[in-house]
Amino acid sequence: MGNLFKNMRNLLPPSKKSLNSIKDLINFRWSLIDKKLNWIAEREELLFWFLQMQPNDSLIDTKLNFFKKIGKEPGHFKNIQLIILSIMDSFNEICIKNDLKYWLWSGTLLGAIRHEGFIPWDEDADVGMPREDFNKFKEIVKPNPRYELVDFYEAGIRPNACGRFSKLVDKECPYPIYLDIFPFDKEFVDDHDEAAKKYYTARIPLEKEIWEKANKLGLKKESRPIEDPEIKFQMDEIFDRYIPKKQEGDSYQWGLELFKAPWIKRFGGGVLLPTRIALFEDREFYVPNDYIKVLNLSFKDWTKLPNDCYSLFHSNYFDFGDKDEEIEKYIKNRIIIK
Repeated sequence: MGNLFKNMRNLLPPSKKSLNSIKDLINFRWSLIDKKLNWIAEREELLFWFLQMQPNDSLIDTKLNFFKKIGKEPGHFKNIQLIILSIMDSFNEICIKNDLKYWLWSGTLLGAIRHEGFIPWDEDADVGMPREDFNKFKEIVKPNPRYELVDFYEAGIRPNACGRFSKLVDKECPYPIYLDIFPFDKEFVDDHDEAAKKYYTARIPLEKEIWEKANKLGLKKESRPIEDPEIKFQMDEIFDRYIPKKQEGDSYQWGLELFKAPWIKRFGGGVLLPTRIALFEDREFYVPNDYIKVLNLSFKDWTKLPNDCYSLFHSNYFDFGDKDEEIEKYIKNRIIIK
């Protein structure tokens, strides 16, 4: 009789508590499997690097040599990179001529150090500038017949989302391709966590005011310019009011008006400035003084074999359509290929 009741209990639906226990057990088992798979993958990758290693090379030398040998994209994709590179050349010349400081940033910095040029599957470029140099650059480029600095905005999309940053545009190019420019503000920083709290706290009233103004104006922009000059003036007035007027400090912080992101870091004295020179597509551009520290802070493991190769292209955005021949002609006539 005891066995009969025991078997009947097994037929009853499990209780909520027992279901949770089963889920916990399954999750635990999956976590063990996941750790085991990661352990195997890490050792397989390490073996790959050892097989690439040349006598007297360190592991980091082996990795960098490997990345620099990766081929470039042909055709349409190469044309995008050539156009961006021409904008970078002009930007660099303007900065050198006018004694303006800048540094390659984000994936462009990663490309410079890891590939000595573009990440092969990347098709945009980013630079950072101290706020004071950025403001001077804005004035210098205004009368330039070929280049224009265009502000892009995020406003009216979500209550806590707001942002403004600038793109340098070649007005002669038959297709809009840009160089992204991000201003950095000076500040005194002793503790990174406290500085992060201060930064995000300062953004709260900015986000609220931008959200209210965008809704009042019927504005919904996500990474797009504002065409109406009056609306642009009203939005700029809000952003500019929150930017620190006095640029003082020994560290640099991602500009307050830029898009909020969880990976924002602060860089103490000697990390970004003085800049140093690095090769990028056989040209010389400026990079942060301690670029290794910047890369370590910005990327989880920048020397690891990427898992996004040829899968995270933004290039679908750059669809030339019927302008391919026009683009080819523009590159041939207007871009110096070294």
